[in-house]
Amino acid sequence: MQDSPNTPDDKTQLPHAVVSLEHLYHYRCGACDAWWSIADRHPKLGTHVFCPECGAKNLILHIEFAITNEECSS
Repeated sequence: MQDSPNTPDDKTQLPHAVVSLEHLYHYRCGACDAWWSIADRHPKLGTHVFCPECGAKNLILHIEFAITNEECSS
């Protein structure tokens, strides 16, 4: 494949992308079954979170980790 006249053929001349990783944690209330997300704050076992919907205090006893086949193969 040939570069177009306006595209540099030397990769060092191309702009560099900046990539960031965000961890997004999903919570589900044990009292009302509402769910919400919190980014970049790792939940800790044995701590509490409050449901933004009903206000119930929820104890974190288990963290599920779901990995898809696509994520494993890359």
